[in-house]
Amino acid sequence: MSGVATTGSTSIAILDSKIVASLCDGKFYVDASPSIYIGSGEENVLGANVEILNPYGIVVKPYGANYEIAPDLSGGMDAVIAFNIPTTAGNYQYGKYTVNVKLFDADGNSWVVTKYVTLCVPDKNNKTRNYGSLSAQLNGSCTLGKLFVLVDGVPTYNGAIAESQALTGTLEYPTSSELAPLAITTGNFSVTLFEGVYKLTGEICATYNLGDNVYEKVKYKIKREKNIRCLIDKCCVLAKLVELHQRIGTDCTDEEKSETYSIAVDALRLLEMAELSAHCGEDPSEFISDLEALLGCKCTCNCAEGTPIIGTDPSADVVIEGCNVESSENGNTTTYTINNYEYKVEIAENGGALVVSSGTLEDCVVTQAITFDISTVYAQIKGLASQSEEAGNTEADFWASVVNKSLRDIDPTCLNLTNEQWQALTFKSKWEAVLTKICACCGTCDATIVGAELQQTGKGANLIWTGTAYSYDIYLDGKLVGTILTSNWPSDIYNQLFPDVADGEEHTWLIVSKCSNGSIGETAGGSSAGGNFQLLGCPDIVPTVLISLTEYLGGYTASGSCPYDLNALVDGGNPLTVEWHTANDTTAATLVSNPAAVSGGVYYAFNKDEDGCYSPGTRVNLICSSESSCTAPQNLTVGVFGASNFFIQFQSAAYPPPANSYSVYRRLATDPDTGGSYTLIGTPVWNASLNRWVIDDLSAVNNTAYIYKAESNCTSTTPGIQTSYVNGICPSNTLTPDAEFIDYSFVPVASCNQINVEIYDSTGTVLIHTDTHSPAFPNPITGTFEYLSAETTYKVRIKLYFDGGTSDIVKTCGFQSVTTTAAP
Repeated sequence: MSGVATTGSTSIAILDSKIVASLCDGKFYVDASPSIYIGSGEENVLGANVEILNPYGIVVKPYGANYEIAPDLSGGMDAVIAFNIPTTAGNYQYGKYTVNVKLFDADGNSWVVTKYVTLCVPDKNNKTRNYGSLSAQLNGSCTLGKLFVLVDGVPTYNGAIAESQALTGTLEYPTSSELAPLAITTGNFSVTLFEGVYKLTGEICATYNLGDNVYEKVKYKIKREKNIRCLIDKCCVLAKLVELHQRIGTDCTDEEKSETYSIAVDALRLLEMAELSAHCGEDPSEFISDLEALLGCKCTCNCAEGTPIIGTDPSADVVIEGCNVESSENGNTTTYTINNYEYKVEIAENGGALVVSSGTLEDCVVTQAITFDISTVYAQIKGLASQSEEAGNTEADFWASVVNKSLRDIDPTCLNLTNEQWQALTFKSKWEAVLTKICACCGTCDATIVGAELQQTGKGANLIWTGTAYSYDIYLDGKLVGTILTSNWPSDIYNQLFPDVADGEEHTWLIVSKCSNGSIGETAGGSSAGGNFQLLGCPDIVPTVLISLTEYLGGYTASGSCPYDLNALVDGGNPLTVEWHTANDTTAATLVSNPAAVSGGVYYAFNKDEDGCYSPGTRVNLICSSESSCTAPQNLTVGVFGASNFFIQFQSAAYPPPANSYSVYRRLATDPDTGGSYTLIGTPVWNASLNRWVIDDLSAVNNTAYIYKAESNCTSTTPGIQTSYVNGICPSNTLTPDAEFIDYSFVPVASCNQINVEIYDSTGTVLIHTDTHSPAFPNPITGTFEYLSAETTYKVRIKLYFDGGTSDIVKTCGFQSVTTTAAP
């Protein structure tokens, strides 16, 4: 039967088997390779076993105690199980065999596929043999000097024609030829002909396709022997004919004379037939053997055994061999022409572009190598193309016309030219038209830079200037560190901060102004125009001295009524000015504008000297004992623990915090900010060690933008705080570098509304190019960064943009370093 459909299995769709019954080596070969699996089911099934029943229904090969075919065994589920064909008295048990293959899927369910194989006797005339018999034709051609061998074709078996066969055998030459036996693998070939006995023996293993993945292999033995004869000793024949002639004179009766005449005539017939066969390329062996039997003699005198038969008429006694030999016949005259010429190859002087070697003789063939040196020709072409016009050069004009033709498909509309006008221009005229258009459009730029000045600010420096430009590019030590688009700048005074450059080392700044068309205007700074500077760093500044605090988690805790005056915490003897920030840095973004009236939260105090140098920050956790509005939550943050478990935490304005003071909600960022859009996560609990309210959100999913809200449970008002959050999972980006480009490929995050791929220099500070991809995204997203330098390191990163409602939420993935290959 054909394959079995395994309905209900999650591992395999169709169970099938392949069976090969080989009478060549006496084995069954069984496997389950034709089976069809579901997904990765081939690796998940438990395994399979094989059972074989002989023609009498007796199990001769039971199922294995363990799996015989299994994913973790050698060969996996394509492994082949071999089993000896049963024999009786040295002969195979012929008849119909049953072969069962049982498979167990990943769930332990089993299915069985059953197939039948009928073994027949190969030789019906000799049923005691496990093989069939074949003969072969051995025919000698005395004119060609070849023995042609043709083995009989294998017969049909079980109603099928053989689809393939493998032959191994030996052809033995006549003993006197002293040649070793020839191993053969094909049944149709030719060899050199010698006078004498040839013996051909061998075996053929033929494969028969019985359908339904059932095959049988049958062995056939080959045996053929033949005495090949081409040479005839006519003197021996003459002696016998003379003997017959003399017998005619002594025969007593007409009957005896008639018999003698008959022998003589038959001998002449056989002699003529043998000579004609040899002359016409046929095998004369049969006629020579019959002639010898008729005359009672060996016509070769038994001395020609092992003689090679060259490709001519056996009666010929002249052989001419050599190179380019031709012959022609005119009556009884044969003319041989030997074409033996001397050839000489000469080339004209060409400066070494073409070189001809001296001739070398091998096997009647004289070989001369002609070498073409492309570098010499290239140098000659360059020399011609670079000649001056005074020297009458026309080559440069010719190549200009060739290049000019390559510009025929360019659209010249922007040059105010028709296609016909463009085609009519010379190469030089086309360049003039392009340059005229460029100069008329954007050849100059009047962007300015006024009063550029570098000012030290603590450990860094601030570059300040004014001017008129569309944009400014700012460089530090030759690297682009910033670009200012003046239309987006809040004032007419521009600046660029250089952090940590007051390190005692030499540095260089440069400003490049640009117009809206991208052309460059004035520049300022640079190593040749006063852009060099060397600044000393800040001294160590003592931290701020604070009072009325208790130590807490590497910092201090203060409490009181809010709004709270942070300056009240500064000791009167503190020697320097104090700045308060909401983070442990001194940037303008974190500066507390009015430290005399703040709400609860975390603040950092910094001492600042007159040079703008700062001390390390001192952390203060402010807890309000009362609030101007009902216990409002503060500093709401969202994070992730584990693979995708979200947690929410925030600070409290109430102290000590009452239980059930707050509720935490979540909505999709793309949903409207209405009560029906929010999902209640629950009531947070107070974590005294963190000084935070905390709650877990185990139902949120990655790559989704949310708005979280913490809300006070007050009777009159419900003040709250919101924050947006998305746990963006960065895709794995495959980078493939070449000498001048880098390919990238990654699976997109489908929930994004934009994905950018950026390439930077090796420091990750100078942006070189950005590829922007918008939905619907292809899978995978692919792209190429071109025009790069060979053997140079670059950094590539991905930015994921999620729809956060009022603005996008950006997930910036980490840099990947990649180095281009060497130039070919």
